[in-house]
Amino acid sequence: VVRGAVRAARIIILESGPRQTVVATPAICTISSSGAWNESASNEGFQCTCSEPGVKCPLVFYSVATQAILEELSDALDFKSSQGNLVHPTKKGVLSLFYGEAGEQAERIQADFFGSAEHACFHEVKLATQSTLFLSNSVLLIPDLLTREECHALMDAAEVRIASEAFALASLETLEVDPGLQRLQVCYLSSEAQELSRSILHDRVLPFLEKQLPCVAEGLFGQASGLGDMAFSFSPKEPAVNRYEVGGEFKVHCDAYSVTVNVLLSDPGDFIGGGTAFWPQDVAGTEDVGDEMLLLRPRQGTGVLFNGSVMHSGRQVESG
Repeated sequence: VVRGAVRAARIIILESGPRQTVVATPAICTISSSGAWNESASNEGFQCTCSEPGVKCPLVFYSVATQAILEELSDALDFKSSQGNLVHPTKKGVLSLFYGEAGEQAERIQADFFGSAEHACFHEVKLATQSTLFLSNSVLLIPDLLTREECHALMDAAEVRIASEAFALASLETLEVDPGLQRLQVCYLSSEAQELSRSILHDRVLPFLEKQLPCVAEGLFGQASGLGDMAFSFSPKEPAVNRYEVGGEFKVHCDAYSVTVNVLLSDPGDFIGGGTAFWPQDVAGTEDVGDEMLLLRPRQGTGVLFNGSVMHSGRQVESG
């Protein structure tokens, strides 16, 4: 599942685990730089030898939830040569590519599965082998936390604020993190935007924790109900709408609060690059953290929840 669009494809299993499995898929499942499915990926990916003499086919490697793998599915996308002919990659060729040219790198990708109601209203992505749901090395995705209309309402409120004379004068209102990034505090936006922001927490996220993750709520707050009645605080200059332009990024950091909620407001395809990068919680600090464990580019309106000890960053926007 990439930004709400589903593609079912045939796979070749390379490494199978109880929760995550590394697979090879047809190159039609390549993700473009904008974070959406690539519609013209016939020549992208790794070129693998096939059982058909003198033929190769492009493929890519992903790590997916083991439960998402089915024995058979009609209309699944198949492996094809660059000429569009049905082919059969050899297992030897696939393994050689993965452990050689690909350097054993497989991008983690969200995958839905059928036949199980467990965690049906959210997806969990683990950042390390040792993890505890939400509380340690765990990122949760809540589809459709906001509607498209609500996303646009927040963006429009931010644009109105930027265009105002008061914004130009209030230099202390924004936190200059990097060129290309403006942070607009919700408390300076319209009353409608403020009410929507309040609703996200009180009417959606906290009830989600009470209903779906009572043990997590208990671990975080010492109670599994009545969360909306608790006294709470935001980190400085939050909640906010982050407005990224070309070159805008958010450096590696931890939020150090109980719960972080991120929501992508932009329409799919309106920008290239970006995304939120994550590291395991055992990373010592923000200096020399190395390559991220996970890069998420969720669909519009998806809620991304994680605890305050998870190190993350906003990847640089290339265009849009």
